[in-house]
Amino acid sequence: MCGSETAGFVRVEAASASGDAFSLQPGEQVQLKLQASLAG
Repeated sequence: MCGSETAGFVRVEAASASGDAFSLQPGEQVQLKLQASLAG
């Protein structure tokens, strides 16, 4: 897992934990979800 994937995954986890997932731009949400899927 490269640094950018780690940062994306951590950001998704942080957003989910704080309930701010939907505050991200729709395109960014999709990108981060894809990163999380690839990482997982």
